[in-house]
Amino acid sequence: MRKIPVKYVATAFWVGLAIAQCGCTKPPDVSQIDTAGLETVLEEHRGKVVLVDFWATWCSPCVESFPHTVQLHRRWGDEGLVVITVNLDPPEKRARAIAFLRDQGARTQNLFSRWGDGPASFEAFDLEGIPTVRIYGRDGNLLRNIIGASPQAVDQAVEEALQ
Repeated sequence: MRKIPVKYVATAFWVGLAIAQCGCTKPPDVSQIDTAGLETVLEEHRGKVVLVDFWATWCSPCVESFPHTVQLHRRWGDEGLVVITVNLDPPEKRARAIAFLRDQGARTQNLFSRWGDGPASFEAFDLEGIPTVRIYGRDGNLLRNIIGASPQAVDQAVEEALQ
């Protein structure tokens, strides 16, 4: 019989404990993505309205507006809204971002920029700043690009797109 190193057992214990304490049945689904990957994800959801929230844990306005993104998913998911989050934290801070997603109950599709928080992410995703929320119509075309993610502007854009 092969022995399992103690460090793996300890890690599994702490991850399991964290999941149990948050009431989650599993950790948030997260994958690394680049611009081509995001285009593929958007194409997979053609026929639905898609909200993409670009955010980071080091961005106070992002953290402040994130619960609204989760709320939109819960409110409009059954009406055809797909919510995707793209995190711009550096790779060494991804555990913090995953913990934040778990704490927020983010059952959305959660992605990490392959470039982290550097200028390459902002350039690749054509971001002027974060938080940025983009709303795509059922045809896959960009309808709104909301820099600063004003909850009122986001609500209005989602409601218009779903009509």
